[in-house]
Amino acid sequence: MISYTRQLDPNHLLTLGFYGAVGGSPCNDPSAVNGLTYDPTIAAEFAPAVDFVSLHYFLSERCFEGDLQALQTKIGNKPLLLEEFGLHTLVEPDPSCQTNPSNPLCDDPHTETEQAAYYNALLFLGEAYNLAGYLFWTLNDFSYILSNTQKSHHCQGVLHNSLVKICQQANPTNYNRKLAAGVAQHHYQEQVAYVDLFNGWVDLKVDAPPAGWRDNWQEGGALLRSYDPTNLLWSQNLGNVAFTKFVSQSTSITGVALSPVLSNVNINLYPFLTGRVSNYSIRDSINGSNTILRIGVKESDQVTRLLTMTPNSHLPHCFRLDLRRPPTDWQGVHHFQIRLELVPEAGKNGYSAAYEFDWLAVESGVPENCIYLPIIHK
Repeated sequence: MISYTRQLDPNHLLTLGFYGAVGGSPCNDPSAVNGLTYDPTIAAEFAPAVDFVSLHYFLSERCFEGDLQALQTKIGNKPLLLEEFGLHTLVEPDPSCQTNPSNPLCDDPHTETEQAAYYNALLFLGEAYNLAGYLFWTLNDFSYILSNTQKSHHCQGVLHNSLVKICQQANPTNYNRKLAAGVAQHHYQEQVAYVDLFNGWVDLKVDAPPAGWRDNWQEGGALLRSYDPTNLLWSQNLGNVAFTKFVSQSTSITGVALSPVLSNVNINLYPFLTGRVSNYSIRDSINGSNTILRIGVKESDQVTRLLTMTPNSHLPHCFRLDLRRPPTDWQGVHHFQIRLELVPEAGKNGYSAAYEFDWLAVESGVPENCIYLPIIHK
């Protein structure tokens, strides 16, 4: 079919869309029985025959980075398009699903906040790994779906449909936006290359950093965690992520959190590392002590600190750091990570001292509602 299509029309790009989900244990739950995992083999097999590879993805955002790396390793430099992805907002599945959850017509429930977080994770990681583009599924909820399919197919849109009353919003206005529409809008802004909005994730309250990020809490460093008001070390403000000093066996080292590697960032086009720190607090009045926050970048083994914040810094604080100026002096294309550090005060462990972030981004334009603050060198 590929050969025949090229004979009919040699002037247009050709691709095939592959889901790639097979039976197995998912990366975020190795003990799961009858789960789904990603297999890049089929998409990679057809890669030489198409102009660009198309990926369909509906598995956990926790697994997306590893699955993306596995596919890119197999297809080499062939352009890769995230052609179809999404998450439904059916929060109350059919009652029969409670007694027979293995029924293939049953889906796990999801909220609009979780849908927005899923979009943020896949778009952020897709941008970091230099994908060719993105197409999400789908624009609006469907009043009609195919028979003998999951009810959740009604609720895949980022816009509501007034005829669909079984999704999270029971009485929606026609085409009003879900939270995921706002997330997509942020990621499609021309002046933004990479942005992590930190507005919750599907596995809320799971003891892991945001999708794509790493921290060093197991070594006695710091936690990077989403919203959970019942846990002092996590964010206490919905829509933020907490970067919290941690202590292991009464010892404390510098806390570190790293973003995924941002690939092929043209600093001449996107020179600003921007973000917003919303607040600071000591969560444990008995054991807590102050920490210093450092924000910087890491390229290969080279760490460059760009901004230092202290517990008495004015908050909320927007920052806009020009990577073309010292101490980075960058030009052209760079591959780097955003690096966060928490350093305890001298002689202190810094336990439970937390800074909370709203967002972090690499941008070309001036972010809205932020004041430009240049780097000051003493």
